[in-house]
Formats: sequence, C-alpha cells, structure tokens
Amino acid sequence: MSEKTAPDLHVRPLCMDFAILSGTANPELASAIAWELNSCIGECTISRFPDGEVSIDLREPVRRLQVFLIQPTSPPLDEHLIELLALADACRRASAGPSPP
Repeated sequence: MSEKTAPDLHVRPLCMDFAILSGTANPELASAIAWELNSCIGECTISRFPDGEVSIDLREPVRRLQVFLIQPTSPPLDEHLIELLALADACRRASAGPSPP
C-alpha cells in the first residue's frame, strides 16, 4: 500500500473556522491558495491499495468546520476524481460543516 501525506508544504494545525484539504493531484496549488488566504492546509494521509482502492485518514479534526477540498481533475482523471470523492466522504463522516443556527 502506497501512502502520501498531501501536501508537505505549509502544513500546520487547522487555524481558522474553515479547513483546506488537498488531494495529491496538485499540492502546489493548494499551498498557494492557503498562502493567499493566510491560512493553513489540514493534514491528511491518502493511501492506495494494490487493487486501486483509496483510503483517506484525516489527521486533524474537521467537525463543524467548513471544508474546502482542493483537487484538480487533471489526468489521470479517474484516480483524481475517486480521491476527491473519498476526501468528501471522509469529511462528511467526520461531521464537517457549519454548526446549526
């Protein structure tokens, strides 16, 4: 199983009322967006199993936070799209989203 921490640049604990998470397609883009927002990128580990399945491990809490996922759908489209959907599912399962009024 291969494992990547995405991205390695500007990774600090979550520091605002929102979280920015990045897939492996373009970590430089996510880093640039976080830099412009004077924010940080939440740490997550993305693992791929030999059969192509993807596993996401959120290393930071996202409960009640708005989460912005940075994952371009550049080639290979199928891998990047599945990774994006897995990231969204992991955030949903971790109760991401603003708290109710």
